[in-house]
Amino acid sequence: MIADPDVIMATLPEWERDGEIRYYHNTWGRWLSAGQASEYRDRYGVDVWDNKAGIKIYFDVYGILHIDRCRDPELKIFLEKRMTRWYW
Repeated sequence: MIADPDVIMATLPEWERDGEIRYYHNTWGRWLSAGQASEYRDRYGVDVWDNKAGIKIYFDVYGILHIDRCRDPELKIFLEKRMTRWYW
């Protein structure tokens, strides 16, 4: 998914690591039900919001969506759909 980079840069917190700039979407968890989060934790042994092993959702400077460390393919698809035009 590609989003408008101008909107991303204006609305999401910027973070730089090793020269790469990312714009994190930190409120994506509102789309998950308690059951989804619990099921993920039970199945993979990781809390979805864990800072070191949990799911990270961000956009790069080109507006391309990245969903990192999501072990569940169905949940990843669910999150990709929710991130479509999140800012509209």
